[in-house]
Order: sequence, then structure tokens, then C-alpha cells
Amino acid sequence: MSSSDAATNKRPLDEEPMPLAEPIDCDASVQKKAKATVDEEAVPAPADTASANTSALEASPEVKEGEQPYIGKLGLEDVRVNKAPKWDYAYITLKDAATMEACRSKLEGAVMKSNTLHVGDVDTEARDKTFERRRDQRRAEEENDTRTPAERLADQVTPLHKLPYEKQLENKQGQLRSVMFKFHKEMKRISANASAPLAWVDQSGKDAYEIAEIIPSPVQQEYRTKCEFTIGKNPEGEPTVGFLLGLFKDGQVSVLNANDCLHVHPVAKKIAERLQESVRASQHPVYDRVSKQGVWRGMLVKTQETGENLVLVQFNPASLSDEEVAALKQAILDTFSREDNDFKITTLMVQASSEEKKSKNA
Repeated sequence: MSSSDAATNKRPLDEEPMPLAEPIDCDASVQKKAKATVDEEAVPAPADTASANTSALEASPEVKEGEQPYIGKLGLEDVRVNKAPKWDYAYITLKDAATMEACRSKLEGAVMKSNTLHVGDVDTEARDKTFERRRDQRRAEEENDTRTPAERLADQVTPLHKLPYEKQLENKQGQLRSVMFKFHKEMKRISANASAPLAWVDQSGKDAYEIAEIIPSPVQQEYRTKCEFTIGKNPEGEPTVGFLLGLFKDGQVSVLNANDCLHVHPVAKKIAERLQESVRASQHPVYDRVSKQGVWRGMLVKTQETGENLVLVQFNPASLSDEEVAALKQAILDTFSREDNDFKITTLMVQASSEEKKSKNA
């Protein structure tokens, strides 16, 4: 990672995930969520309950705790788990009521990391009020924000860009030390309960491990070789290919182009600009993440120093006929086959992905 990015254990906020297969939304009459919580009275929780639960919910399908299977071994299809690192609970979304009951019966009383799980229905009204309150708070903060949209985006996608490069490296070096300290502490806890304790974990930090100094990058700008662009509307309401100005969960849906982003490769910017021209000239609307309506969704671009570039364009086919889908694919091909393009596309893919249909690559 180059210096312009913040060292963080979360996905960069400029890059909204572009899933290869969208989860299927079910009919509103049967869509429910089950909430799995830890019964701390029945089974004493370990010192790091949140970490233990995270491992259980995100564990490899081959891993088991006694006879109780993890989520990956339940044999259920179209299951979506939402689990933050510090939560001692998880939200599970399923496609219909029958699947929900099957999941409930398999999870109720299951043991994960020495904790007994209980399952209950989510209070969706209270949850929605919490989300709405968070969005209102973010809107109020934005009203008092004097930064330009370009400045907000720069602070969002490259949070350390205002610091000198040397200070950026110091910041990241400190974060590495913090990560290793937490890792060493966790390994001590695991070793204490292991049948064969690890000798090295009893040593002090500097004796147990060594953290090398970060090697400065020779390229400090325009280094990003993979970008996932969102297609939406800018603050003026114009269709735009770029990055969200904030988190969608906080109510942010505005998109700004990447022209002023320090870390985006120039070729990726040109490709985004070319698709943006096509989107604005198209008869199809951009995808609205609130109403889940619209067509144009996003684009992934991978650039190489060899001049070879990969492009994947994602659209929502739910409102399109087969003929319109074919015409849209042809329009995308024509966009990136223009003779006046000053970039080379060696691989072009399209992805039809909607809430109603499983995604298909072509």
C-alpha cells in the first residue's frame, strides 16, 4: 500500500464492494431476520467474546466446534450474515420463512467457541429507527461541513493525504506495532489454554517478534492498479462514475468522479470518464441504492504497467427485456471500442446483477 492511503483494517471507503453474486431479496411478507446471541449465563464467555464469535461466524466451512456445525456447514442457500467485529451477536438474512425456520432450528442451542447460541426475531422497527437517527446525524454534520465535495472525497479515500510522506509512514508503523501487540496478547491467551503452550509467546514483545521498518514506496501518487467505481448521481444530480462521498449506511448516496483523487491511475480515470459519457447519453437510469431501481450500478478497472487493462461493468437487468440487455451490452462494447480511446482494453466483461436475479457474467 502506498503512502497516500490510510493504514486501516477496514476496506477503503472509496471502494464499495462489487459482489459477484447479489443476495436474493425475498418477498416482504416472508423476509425476516434471525438474531443469534450468546448465552453468557449458560456458558462462561472467554475473555475475548467478540473475537471468538467472529471466528465462529466467519470460520472456514471445514472447522467445527464439537458436534455443532458453523454457519458454512448448515446446508442452507442464500444466507447472508452481518457481523461486526465487536458484536456478540449477528444478523442473519434468509430468502424465505421456511429457510429461516430451518436455520433457527439448527442454530438454537448450537455451541460456537464455547458459547451457546440463542436465536430470536429482530425488532426491525427499532433497528430502522437507529439507522435513520444515524443518517440524520450525518446529514446535520454535512450541513455544517465547509469542505468542497472534492476535499471531502480526498479525506474519505486518502485520509493521510495532508500529512508529509514521512509522517504517513510513522502513522502506519505505529498501527503495525498496535496490531502486533494485540496479536501477541491474543496468542498468550490461546497458548495458556493449549495442551502444548508456545514458548515464544511468554517472551516480551521485542524478544518475541521484530517489526521491520516500512520501506518507502517509490510511487506515492496514481499507484492504485485496481479500482471499483460506483455509478450514481453527483451532488448536482448528474449521472456520475466515481466514488461515494461517504458510507451508504450513513445515508450517503452522492457520487463524485475520481479526477482529483491522488491515488487513482490516470488510465482508470480515463476509462471512468468514457463510461460516464455513455451513462449520461443512455436512456437507462443509474441504480438507486435506496429504492433498488435503475440499471447502471458500477465498474471495476484493473490497470497494468504493460498497458493491458481489464474492465468489468455491472448493471441491473431487472427492468430490462432480453433485447434491451443485448443492446446494453453492445453499447458498452461500442464505448470501449472507439477509435479515439487513448487506452487499450484487453479484457471487457459485463455483469448482470440484481436483487431478483443471481448475477451472470458475460
